[in-house]
Amino acid sequence: MRNGPDLFVYVTPDPERDTDAPGAANISPLRATSGDVSYDIPPGVDTPAIRAVVIYCRQFRVTFAVAKLARPDQ
Repeated sequence: MRNGPDLFVYVTPDPERDTDAPGAANISPLRATSGDVSYDIPPGVDTPAIRAVVIYCRQFRVTFAVAKLARPDQ
């Protein structure tokens, strides 16, 4: 992944990366662009509904990366 300004980690119930979808949440500023990094999901986020993790540049309103999540029951 490329580095960029103002990058944040979002989770969203929309598998197509909509960070404004109902239930989407800004988790944290991006802490690293390589290696292992863990982020805590804040209380109140409906974790079973999360379908994607998005790296998003708020300054330029650009999606840098998307990881779609598979549900164990599918």
